[in-house]
Amino acid sequence: MNTTNSFGNLSRNAITGPGFADVDFSLEKNTKITERLNLQLRADIFDIFNHPSFANPTAGAANASDTSTTFGQISATRFAVGDLGSSRQIQLAGKIIF
Repeated sequence: MNTTNSFGNLSRNAITGPGFADVDFSLEKNTKITERLNLQLRADIFDIFNHPSFANPTAGAANASDTSTTFGQISATRFAVGDLGSSRQIQLAGKIIF
């Protein structure tokens, strides 16, 4: 059987990457200044436990003759620069409501 341009016979979801853990936390305080004027203070903490979420392993083996030395290795965290999966971030806000 010629398998040069085929996808193989591995079942769906046979290989899975590492899990993803993310816990966000938010606090909000509303303070009445006058009868019609309110001050709202808010603190948002993203990934409060600062748990690393690793990226999927490299999948560089296109065929049996591929000799990639990084095949199956995890070399990065998931979305290292974005807000999803990055390190702990704290956001503070204040708002006057009238």
